[in-house]
Amino acid sequence: MNGYMAAKMGAVKVLDIPIQMFCDIDFAGKITPVLFRYRNSSEQIEKVSVSEVLDRNERNYNGIREKQYICNVRLGDIKKIIELRFDIDKQRWRIFQILP
Repeated sequence: MNGYMAAKMGAVKVLDIPIQMFCDIDFAGKITPVLFRYRNSSEQIEKVSVSEVLDRNERNYNGIREKQYICNVRLGDIKKIIELRFDIDKQRWRIFQILP
């Protein structure tokens, strides 16, 4: 786990970190996040495994259509619950927040 993520894990705070997502998409088109990468505060690429998707929704946030995923992830040896969002129109993934 890097310092940037560790510093943010104490409280619920909007992070809005862009990520590169690797997904599984089934025959019906259901998207399941599997692994993502992001740049840490030292500009190094970090990999994070998604161990479980707890909830998924499609929402409209002030006119922005997004898919929301609440996931269990492993940050090094620590398991956390995070909220990932996918902007449908821009086709971009991001870490929205780390939940307590």
